[in-house]
Amino acid sequence: GDLRKLPKVLERINKVREFRLASKAASTRKFGETPAIFAQLAPDTTAEFLVVPSVSSERREYVPIGYMSSKTIINNLMFMIPNADLFLFSLIQSRAHMDWTRAFAGRLESRFRYAKDNVYNSFPWPDRSSLKPAQIKAVEDAAQKVLDTRAKYEDSTLADLYDPNVMPADLRAAHRQLDQAVERIYGIKADATGPQRLARLLELYQELAPTLESQTKEKKGRGKK
Repeated sequence: GDLRKLPKVLERINKVREFRLASKAASTRKFGETPAIFAQLAPDTTAEFLVVPSVSSERREYVPIGYMSSKTIINNLMFMIPNADLFLFSLIQSRAHMDWTRAFAGRLESRFRYAKDNVYNSFPWPDRSSLKPAQIKAVEDAAQKVLDTRAKYEDSTLADLYDPNVMPADLRAAHRQLDQAVERIYGIKADATGPQRLARLLELYQELAPTLESQTKEKKGRGKK
């Protein structure tokens, strides 16, 4: 009854219903019966979560990734990572992860198209338990420095800050510190080139591949009846 007092909202709900009913997917058509309810809900979280854009300009040195409030509702143009601490942020916002993204992300025209399987899940994430506390602290401190530097530019969006032509010098310097801390974890030399960094990551991926394959088979096996 209350919705009928909001004609614009009701109009939008009717369009959602029409869109869902016209879908080729039976599951989406089923959601046409409840057009006022979200079909896909994000994980329940009361904390901030990381947002990764699904498409980002190839001109950027880094895909801009940041924390969002738990009250924020994201659309299908973003990925969310709930309960992401500073350590995870440091890795996914690093130059090393950018090298991996550049090599394995899909493309929308020439822009990077991030994906959970061929970029995020395939990335050789380090075993945190095998790292020294000082290594973890160095990475987390550098990650916090990146966030603190961004906060100085409260009138600028991430798109503004990560435009390669106008990226602030202090933000770029904070990223360099973060890159070096992350790369030390991976055993990457300070003067390594992009191809050399990627080669090292691929070596680590090869070491992890048997374990990842085993885990995948185990999950598929549990799904069989």
